[in-house]
Amino acid sequence: MEKLFVHLIRRSDEYFELAGLSEDKRLWFSLPDEHKNLYEHKVLSSKTTIKSAIAAIKPINGFRKIGIKLDEDLKKEYFDEDGNLSYKNYPLQESVVFFDVGWTAVRKAYTYKYLGGSLIDYALTKENLCLEVESDSTMSSRINLIVMGLPSQVQDELDREDINTIKKLYNELRKLDGQYNKRSKENKPFDNRSDNKYDPIIQKLPSAIKLIQSQGFIGETHRVVTEDGYILSLHRIPYQDRTKKYKGPVLIHHGLLGSSDLWLLRSREDDLAYLLADQGYDVWLGNARGNTHSRKHISLKTKDPKFWKFGFHEFGYYDLPASIDYILNKTNEKQLFYIGHSMGTLMTYILGSTRPEYNDKFRISINLSPVYFLKVRNQMQATMVEGMNSFQQTLERRGIFEAFPSSEVNLKIIRMICEAGFSIEEICLETTARFLGWDPKQTPLHFIPHLLKHFPMGTSTQTLAHFGQIIRDARGLKPFDYGTEKNLKLYGDVKPPLYDLSKVTLPTAMYYSRGDFIVNTKDVRQIAKLLPNLVGVYEVPKKSFNHNDFLWAKDAKELVYNDLIKLINNF
Repeated sequence: MEKLFVHLIRRSDEYFELAGLSEDKRLWFSLPDEHKNLYEHKVLSSKTTIKSAIAAIKPINGFRKIGIKLDEDLKKEYFDEDGNLSYKNYPLQESVVFFDVGWTAVRKAYTYKYLGGSLIDYALTKENLCLEVESDSTMSSRINLIVMGLPSQVQDELDREDINTIKKLYNELRKLDGQYNKRSKENKPFDNRSDNKYDPIIQKLPSAIKLIQSQGFIGETHRVVTEDGYILSLHRIPYQDRTKKYKGPVLIHHGLLGSSDLWLLRSREDDLAYLLADQGYDVWLGNARGNTHSRKHISLKTKDPKFWKFGFHEFGYYDLPASIDYILNKTNEKQLFYIGHSMGTLMTYILGSTRPEYNDKFRISINLSPVYFLKVRNQMQATMVEGMNSFQQTLERRGIFEAFPSSEVNLKIIRMICEAGFSIEEICLETTARFLGWDPKQTPLHFIPHLLKHFPMGTSTQTLAHFGQIIRDARGLKPFDYGTEKNLKLYGDVKPPLYDLSKVTLPTAMYYSRGDFIVNTKDVRQIAKLLPNLVGVYEVPKKSFNHNDFLWAKDAKELVYNDLIKLINNF
């Protein structure tokens, strides 16, 4: 008799989670977080066997694994046309579920699922690993896996206050890593199922979560799947100081070649993300497709040229709405605050003009160094713009579709140049300041090597070419220009149309500076005239304040952040 097996977990007195589906109890598939509420699954929750199981799951986080006769209603709900498990056309991801207790489960996961590699690496690259243990067992046996790198639903099972248990877990993991090193010396084969497992871009850099934790906060990583299949990472500093009033979710987004790391590099007293968390906000940090933290797709590998076929349009049309919907669903809110820098601002113009239903999901959008018009400001920029298209074509002819990835090679070059001595450091600072747009007087010399470990973080060659196109065409922001033939197919015209700012009705406030080497003051004023729901335009009271000083200038807090926080606190 055919059955559908379901894995149920009781999360509260009234909330039951559908954690997994299986056809044979050996291979399990997890549902996305937004579809785990059992009562959303009306066909399933109406079954008598499920109701009986719910009655039998007494403790919080207790679980049951149930087999149900597979009828036509269940087939229609949980299988696609090819007979594969799915839900609402969402491709379910493999999830390993164990019911062993304590360290036996940890060791079994290691040997069963990841022969030849470390359990830590596995947890960092496979977010769907899920170990369940008996909820009424002793504390030492309730540790599921590791503290770092696990999905939030597994982290929730860990009692973070039990220091001795965490120490024991750490010691066990060191033993497992010892096994990993032994296997490596013996040249045992590695498991190549994960595209990013041995990617040096992933392995060699400090994680955003470590940066968050270094400042005394709890950090979380969440995975978001876009409509076109890209898997993005959202880093979160959840609301945790219960002495502060909860103020709602805020999404902060980086600019070109950046990542969530750029909001986390200094200290709790200096960086905007930490300042907002201390104010009582639920802080979410976005990552655009293709950067270090968002190098996955449900079907494409990073070595596939199709993976890199994206530009600014895809960031605004796919990435931003996917992140917004995930955050609002996770927090049960209808609106969020948004703060974007540079490219993070034009994403809102693309979204608001092409998907106007999202305008109502913003309480306010704060634009730091807003980008819609771009003009050449100096000879270096002119040279860069002229070379953008040929740069893309040259690289792609050689099979290279990624630009400026973060890598170990970059780190070595940075150390050689920027840590060679005081005079060399000054040269490094001046050179990078001219290229990346910050005031050298605002940035301590010792900060540069640390910064350049987290910047640039990679994007597609098409994105850089798109950047060049916007500068060459002074009319403003528009989709990617593919040439006459393809433009006619996509846009119905030989040239791509401008994004219509009159449709961007979300409340917007803009901060700009006269010293910005990318964004012209006149351009900001022109944007202000075109936006129909402008809250205000604020000039940074320092003429030398540059483009990226919004991120890491030593007095960014005094010049920008304090006023920005007052603005959203009162909105």
